[in-house]
Amino acid sequence: MRRSEPVAAYESAAYHAVNAGAIGQMSLYPYAAVTNDKRGLMIAVPPSQGPAVYRLFYDSDSKLLCAAFDFYVTSKPAVARVYESACDPGWGLRDAVERYAHRYPEVAVKRVRKEGIWIPFTDPSTIPHPDDFGFAFHEGDNSVSRDAKLGIASFRYSEPMTWWMAMDPAIPRTYEKAIEVAKADLQSSATENKANAQSLFNSGTMDENGNFNVQFENEPWTNGAVWVLNPNPTLVGGGVMLGKTTKANVVYGRADADRRYGPGSQLSGEYLDSLESRADTRDYSPASLAASPYPPSFAPDSHRPFIPEWFSTFELTKYMSDDLHRRGKLLFANTIAWSKQCLVPPVDLGGTETNWQDNGKYVPEPDDIMCYRRALSLTKPYLLLMNSDFSTWTHAWTEKYFQRAMAYGIFPSFFSANAATRVYWENPVLYERDRSLFKRYIPVIRRLDAAGWEPVTRARTSDPRCYVERFGRHFWTVFNPTSAPIQTRFQMSAPGHGLRDALTGERLPLDGALTVGPEQCRVLVLGP
Repeated sequence: MRRSEPVAAYESAAYHAVNAGAIGQMSLYPYAAVTNDKRGLMIAVPPSQGPAVYRLFYDSDSKLLCAAFDFYVTSKPAVARVYESACDPGWGLRDAVERYAHRYPEVAVKRVRKEGIWIPFTDPSTIPHPDDFGFAFHEGDNSVSRDAKLGIASFRYSEPMTWWMAMDPAIPRTYEKAIEVAKADLQSSATENKANAQSLFNSGTMDENGNFNVQFENEPWTNGAVWVLNPNPTLVGGGVMLGKTTKANVVYGRADADRRYGPGSQLSGEYLDSLESRADTRDYSPASLAASPYPPSFAPDSHRPFIPEWFSTFELTKYMSDDLHRRGKLLFANTIAWSKQCLVPPVDLGGTETNWQDNGKYVPEPDDIMCYRRALSLTKPYLLLMNSDFSTWTHAWTEKYFQRAMAYGIFPSFFSANAATRVYWENPVLYERDRSLFKRYIPVIRRLDAAGWEPVTRARTSDPRCYVERFGRHFWTVFNPTSAPIQTRFQMSAPGHGLRDALTGERLPLDGALTVGPEQCRVLVLGP
């Protein structure tokens, strides 16, 4: 949304690779815009479409803005929904984002009452003066009452599309041996193991040969087989030995939720981990094909129909979102706004783990990725967890990280290089070193997030190398992503009453002259 490109000789589009559909490509955004000096046109796929493999593109030969849906047509109806509108040629895709949010306001409903950063697993009350860090969302239900006293929302953890099945290291990592272990767990006296094994045989995804999809991994939390399961709540379990247990009711059974969220419950909601992880797994299971309410896609080579895993993950996400909202609770998701845009609207707050360190160098993610996260999240909070080697991570990098995140109104936090050990929040040397930066930047990001991100900035800088974002009616961020200072002018489309820097209190000259240091973010506030 930061830039425009001339239309190509044949087809212009913003795609990402998927292993489904006619050409193995899918639109990254749910909207597309084409403009000239006088006019703009946009098309969009509405959220009511649900999951589908589709492509939005401009065809130079026919001079048409097009939508193509890659359905495998069955006896079920296959409906393609497309919204079309004019858009402002001066703002291009930004105006398309704004029109989309106005046309479908349900995608931007903000239910979070308090903004702040994400802390995974560690009990925030174990950190001295936790208010300094701006904690708002706790991944885990290990300190619910203590979180509530601190005004921190706590969320019960689950991973919706997998069963991490532990295996003895001596057992060969083959499909046949893994099935033997899973069948043994069907007879287990351990309730959790038995339920997981039942969910595999009742709702396991299948490859083209009819075998369950499995990968073998050795991680700090499990060494063994990772089964990819179908969490669609409408998928029904099987025989007497198996019971009716599926992955969906292991993750979120209605009766369990009734008990969990009964009178006096202080738990804030549910946390879904790794939402887009293994999203492109192909599920050829006949049961999955029958249960899916959406038309299947198909393999680009064989044209065989299958259900992409993210179709089923969406179905659970939407089900949980609706049920939690009915209870006045929230849905939090990790690994979201990567590429599967339909997963974002049902979620109240999303984020992702990331690593901005490469071979001992600070390497932040590019603007395109950050813009994508911001655009899809709209006014909802988006959160980052830095998973880096903190033995070489510096205080200066923390400030760079915070300033870049602030430019997009995104909340920065930290976790662990391997998502398990040497946790940042369990090392006082690290968080005490950075405490002053949390106290300086998080309150400002909270103000931005509370104001709400706006796609159309209604302001520009004279130097296009500076990135501008707007929040509400009174806040702008101006970010210099380069390694040298930039002298520029901040130009608003409507006259204001003066601007000041939210961090320093400095007032800007009336001509808008502004110096932005290397990798610095200036937060400008309109008014006295």
